[in-house]
Amino acid sequence: MTAVTGTATQAPAIDVHAHAAVPAVDALVEGQPGLAQQRTVDAATQGAASLQVNLQQMAQLGPKLVDPGLRLAAMDTARVDVQAVSPVPLPHAWADRQLAARIIAACNEGVAALCAQEPARLLPIGTVSLQHPDLAVSQLASAASVSSSRAEMRASVSGSRADSRASTKGTP
Repeated sequence: MTAVTGTATQAPAIDVHAHAAVPAVDALVEGQPGLAQQRTVDAATQGAASLQVNLQQMAQLGPKLVDPGLRLAAMDTARVDVQAVSPVPLPHAWADRQLAARIIAACNEGVAALCAQEPARLLPIGTVSLQHPDLAVSQLASAASVSSSRAEMRASVSGSRADSRASTKGTP
């Protein structure tokens, strides 16, 4: 039986691309010089119109990204039974090892905590810091322990594709 439709014959509707905001991460990065530089780059590359749309979307969607009740109501309206939930993408290639470790820990713990409130419908997906490959390995193991072996990785690191030699410099 599906959670929303209540029928035994219909397959569940699964949203595999959903995000959660993690206020603890916002608190960690606020005021960081790297974040200010990232915002400058984003403004230059995305343009004013795109940034304005993003701000409008965040104002509209923001509460659903942190409130499981609002999220579940929206899922019910959309007839979605299950969501795979990952943290809101936050480019943080600028973060040093210590800050990157704190960002990722807060991301993964925050998403896991949100999903734990309705584990039959919300599946947590962890993330890692690819700019520190050796750290990413331990973060992947940690993410697997809190998110039932699900993790995502960005396709690029510091402007390089994740599979390029520049991204893996210094790794065995």
